Amino acid sequence: LLEGGKAVSGMLLTGVSGLAKNTFELITDFFIMLFTLFFFFRDGQRLFDAFYDAIPIEKSHKAAIFDRLNQTMVAVVRGTLLTALAQGVAAGLTYWALSVPFPVFLGSISALFSLLPFGGTALVWAPVALYLFWTAPLWKAIVMIAIGVGLVGLMDNFLQPLLVGSAAELPVLFLFFASVGGLAYFGFIGLFLGPLLLGIAIATFKIYRDNYQAPDSLRV
Repeated sequence: LLEGGKAVSGMLLTGVSGLAKNTFELITDFFIMLFTLFFFFRDGQRLFDAFYDAIPIEKSHKAAIFDRLNQTMVAVVRGTLLTALAQGVAAGLTYWALSVPFPVFLGSISALFSLLPFGGTALVWAPVALYLFWTAPLWKAIVMIAIGVGLVGLMDNFLQPLLVGSAAELPVLFLFFASVGGLAYFGFIGLFLGPLLLGIAIATFKIYRDNYQAPDSLRV
């Protein structure tokens, strides 16, 4: 019992430390975002026009690439938010089914924490599983861990590419690897940067195919 108590105490301490770190990073990133948005709203159109005019390609090609970028960015943001909402609903229903106190509040926190680059929903359902382990039948803790790992924790790996791919008209398989690769190389921002780079690559390929590839080579 003593060893088990030490192990649980260590897990709780690690979880609380990770939660505090992620909360601080979230608050810091939020204020940086507000600071950045102020200047983007004030000077964004002027900067965009200058950058747009400086790109040395035809206007029709620039329009196609930037339309693809806009479509992809909107799809990524919408898909990310819808995925977070789905994770929060799934977690909240699990808390309610297992008779965990305050399931709506915990589900909302799970949806919010799913946006964090590290930990995600596990920062909520893992402590809930420990709570169930100590206060409820063992099967409830096992069910919480199984659903947290097998459903809630994996939804962003499969649901987000499906939502983004359908809205941005991107191949789901390529989008999945672009998102995972972007996350691995660039961190949380890679979830946005990976699909954007994929969108640029596909738009560039279409421009090449429609304007520069010989007509005979298009025949199979």
